[in-house]
Amino acid sequence: TAVLVRMDENEFTGELPTEMGLLTACEEFRADENLLSGNIPTEVGLMASLVELRLDGNSKEDGPDGNNGNEFSGTLPTEIGQLGTMQYLYVNENSLNGPIPTELGLCTELIGLHLYVNEFDGEIPTELGALDKLAELYLDGNDLEGEMPAEVCTLAEENELTDLTADCDSGNEKVQCDCCTDCY
Repeated sequence: TAVLVRMDENEFTGELPTEMGLLTACEEFRADENLLSGNIPTEVGLMASLVELRLDGNSKEDGPDGNNGNEFSGTLPTEIGQLGTMQYLYVNENSLNGPIPTELGLCTELIGLHLYVNEFDGEIPTELGALDKLAELYLDGNDLEGEMPAEVCTLAEENELTDLTADCDSGNEKVQCDCCTDCY
Protein backbone atom coordinates (compact mmCIF):
# COMPACT_ATOMS: atom_id res chain seq x y z
CA THR A 1 0.00 0.00 0.00
CA ALA A 2 1.26 3.45 -0.92
CA VAL A 3 2.20 5.57 2.08
CA LEU A 4 3.38 8.50 -0.04
CA VAL A 5 1.83 9.62 -3.33
CA ARG A 6 3.73 12.44 -5.00
CA MET A 7 2.51 13.55 -8.38
CA ASP A 8 3.18 17.22 -7.80
CA GLU A 9 4.76 19.71 -10.21
CA ASN A 10 3.78 17.92 -13.40
CA GLU A 11 1.24 18.92 -15.98
CA PHE A 12 -1.32 16.23 -15.19
CA THR A 13 -4.80 17.11 -16.43
CA GLY A 14 -8.27 15.82 -15.66
CA GLU A 15 -9.95 15.05 -12.38
CA LEU A 16 -8.82 13.18 -9.29
CA PRO A 17 -10.27 9.66 -9.32
CA THR A 18 -12.71 8.63 -6.62
CA GLU A 19 -10.48 5.56 -6.13
CA MET A 20 -8.06 7.79 -4.21
CA GLY A 21 -10.25 6.88 -1.22
CA LEU A 22 -8.84 3.35 -1.42
CA LEU A 23 -5.46 4.69 -0.27
CA THR A 24 -6.36 4.25 3.39
CA ALA A 25 -2.70 3.87 4.49
CA CYS A 26 -1.54 6.92 2.54
CA GLU A 27 0.03 9.53 4.82
CA GLU A 28 0.99 12.14 2.23
CA PHE A 29 -0.90 12.85 -0.99
CA ARG A 30 0.55 15.58 -3.19
CA ALA A 31 -1.05 16.60 -6.46
CA ASP A 32 -0.22 20.28 -6.20
CA GLU A 33 1.03 22.42 -9.08
CA ASN A 34 -0.61 20.45 -11.90
CA LEU A 35 -3.46 21.22 -14.28
CA LEU A 36 -6.14 19.22 -12.45
CA SER A 37 -9.75 20.37 -12.25
CA GLY A 38 -13.22 19.29 -11.16
CA ASN A 39 -14.44 18.55 -7.67
CA ILE A 40 -12.31 17.13 -4.88
CA PRO A 41 -13.80 13.63 -4.46
CA THR A 42 -15.76 13.04 -1.25
CA GLU A 43 -13.85 9.75 -0.98
CA VAL A 44 -10.89 11.77 0.30
CA GLY A 45 -12.54 11.29 3.70
CA LEU A 46 -11.71 7.58 3.54
CA MET A 47 -7.95 8.24 3.54
CA ALA A 48 -7.81 7.63 7.28
CA SER A 49 -4.02 7.82 7.69
CA LEU A 50 -3.58 11.09 5.81
CA VAL A 51 -1.22 13.58 7.45
CA GLU A 52 -0.68 15.96 4.51
CA LEU A 53 -3.00 16.73 1.59
CA ARG A 54 -1.67 19.13 -1.04
CA LEU A 55 -4.02 20.06 -3.84
CA ASP A 56 -3.00 23.70 -4.04
CA GLY A 57 -3.07 25.64 -7.25
CA ASN A 58 0.18 26.91 -8.45
CA SER A 59 3.13 29.17 -7.98
CA LYS A 60 4.45 28.56 -11.51
CA GLU A 61 4.11 31.36 -14.03
CA ASP A 62 2.00 29.70 -16.72
CA GLY A 63 1.27 26.17 -17.77
CA PRO A 64 -0.09 25.05 -21.14
CA ASP A 65 -2.84 27.24 -22.62
CA GLY A 66 -2.03 29.96 -20.08
CA ASN A 67 -3.36 27.83 -17.22
CA ASN A 68 -1.74 28.70 -13.92
CA GLY A 69 -2.24 25.33 -12.29
CA ASN A 70 -4.87 23.26 -10.54
CA GLU A 71 -8.35 24.65 -10.74
CA PHE A 72 -10.44 22.55 -8.38
CA SER A 73 -14.01 23.80 -8.10
CA GLY A 74 -17.13 23.03 -6.11
CA THR A 75 -17.22 22.86 -2.36
CA LEU A 76 -14.57 21.46 -0.06
CA PRO A 77 -16.03 18.04 0.89
CA THR A 78 -17.39 17.86 4.42
CA GLU A 79 -15.95 14.33 4.56
CA ILE A 80 -12.55 15.97 5.04
CA GLY A 81 -13.57 16.26 8.70
CA GLN A 82 -13.06 12.49 9.01
CA LEU A 83 -9.31 12.94 8.61
CA GLY A 84 -8.40 13.05 12.28
CA THR A 85 -4.65 12.58 11.66
CA MET A 86 -4.31 15.34 9.07
CA GLN A 87 -1.77 18.01 9.99
CA TYR A 88 -1.52 19.99 6.74
CA LEU A 89 -4.24 20.88 4.23
CA TYR A 90 -3.28 22.97 1.21
CA VAL A 91 -6.13 23.78 -1.16
CA ASN A 92 -5.13 27.38 -1.81
CA GLU A 93 -5.23 29.01 -5.24
CA ASN A 94 -8.14 27.05 -6.69
CA SER A 95 -11.79 27.92 -7.35
CA LEU A 96 -13.35 26.20 -4.36
CA ASN A 97 -16.59 27.86 -3.29
CA GLY A 98 -19.36 27.79 -0.74
CA PRO A 99 -18.87 27.94 2.99
CA ILE A 100 -15.79 26.62 4.75
CA PRO A 101 -16.96 23.26 6.15
CA THR A 102 -17.52 23.35 9.90
CA GLU A 103 -16.28 19.74 9.90
CA LEU A 104 -12.71 21.07 9.57
CA GLY A 105 -12.97 21.72 13.30
CA LEU A 106 -12.83 17.93 13.77
CA CYS A 107 -9.31 17.78 12.27
CA THR A 108 -7.73 18.56 15.63
CA GLU A 109 -4.20 17.65 14.53
CA LEU A 110 -4.12 20.44 11.91
CA ILE A 111 -1.05 22.64 12.01
CA GLY A 112 -1.35 24.29 8.60
CA LEU A 113 -4.65 25.20 6.91
CA HIS A 114 -4.19 27.05 3.62
CA LEU A 115 -7.50 28.13 2.09
CA TYR A 116 -6.41 31.43 0.52
CA VAL A 117 -7.30 32.60 -3.00
CA ASN A 118 -10.48 30.61 -3.58
CA GLU A 119 -14.12 31.61 -3.67
CA PHE A 120 -15.18 30.54 -0.18
CA ASP A 121 -18.05 32.65 1.12
CA GLY A 122 -20.08 33.21 4.25
CA GLU A 123 -18.67 33.54 7.72
CA ILE A 124 -15.57 31.91 9.14
CA PRO A 125 -16.71 28.89 11.19
CA THR A 126 -16.29 29.14 14.96
CA GLU A 127 -15.41 25.41 14.88
CA LEU A 128 -11.93 26.35 13.63
CA GLY A 129 -11.30 27.53 17.18
CA ALA A 130 -11.09 23.85 18.22
CA LEU A 131 -7.83 23.48 16.27
CA ASP A 132 -5.50 24.21 19.16
CA LYS A 133 -2.38 22.95 17.31
CA LEU A 134 -2.97 25.28 14.37
CA ALA A 135 0.03 27.48 13.53
CA GLU A 136 -1.00 28.74 10.06
CA LEU A 137 -4.49 29.78 8.96
CA TYR A 138 -4.60 31.59 5.62
CA LEU A 139 -8.07 32.81 4.64
CA ASP A 140 -7.36 35.85 2.44
CA GLY A 141 -8.45 36.15 -1.17
CA ASN A 142 -11.94 34.73 -0.62
CA ASP A 143 -15.45 36.15 -0.30
CA LEU A 144 -15.63 35.58 3.46
CA GLU A 145 -17.28 38.22 5.62
CA GLY A 146 -18.17 39.05 9.18
CA GLU A 147 -16.03 38.96 12.29
CA MET A 148 -13.14 36.62 12.90
CA PRO A 149 -14.57 34.25 15.53
CA ALA A 150 -13.38 34.92 19.06
CA GLU A 151 -12.48 31.21 19.29
CA VAL A 152 -9.96 31.66 16.44
CA CYS A 153 -8.55 34.84 17.98
CA THR A 154 -8.02 32.91 21.23
CA LEU A 155 -5.81 30.50 19.27
CA ALA A 156 -3.75 33.47 18.07
CA GLU A 157 -3.45 34.91 21.56
CA GLU A 158 -2.99 31.78 23.68
CA ASN A 159 -1.88 28.91 21.41
CA GLU A 160 0.39 28.16 18.48
CA LEU A 161 -1.41 30.23 15.81
CA THR A 162 1.30 32.61 14.61
CA ASP A 163 0.11 33.24 11.02
CA LEU A 164 -3.51 34.33 10.55
CA THR A 165 -4.53 36.13 7.37
CA ALA A 166 -7.86 37.41 6.09
CA ASP A 167 -9.34 40.15 3.91
CA CYS A 168 -9.34 42.67 6.74
CA ASP A 169 -7.34 45.57 5.27
CA SER A 170 -8.99 48.93 5.85
CA GLY A 171 -9.57 49.41 2.11
CA ASN A 172 -11.02 45.92 1.66
CA GLU A 173 -12.47 45.08 5.05
CA LYS A 174 -14.77 42.14 4.40
CA VAL A 175 -13.62 40.44 7.60
CA GLN A 176 -13.27 42.32 10.87
CA CYS A 177 -10.19 40.96 12.56
CA ASP A 178 -8.26 42.40 15.49
CA CYS A 179 -6.04 39.33 15.85
CA CYS A 180 -4.86 38.78 12.26
CA THR A 181 -1.13 38.88 11.63
CA ASP A 182 -1.70 40.09 8.03
CA CYS A 183 -4.65 41.81 6.40
CA TYR A 184 -5.17 41.99 2.66
